[in-house]
Amino acid sequence: MQEALENAGVEFIPENGGGAGVRLKKRKP
Repeated sequence: MQEALENAGVEFIPENGGGAGVRLKKRKP
């Protein structure tokens, strides 16, 4: 599940690492 979301551009971040836990990656052109 997590891998599928990451492949779709969703990044999981540690709650103690700066906030939300899940955020969308900024896509570079």
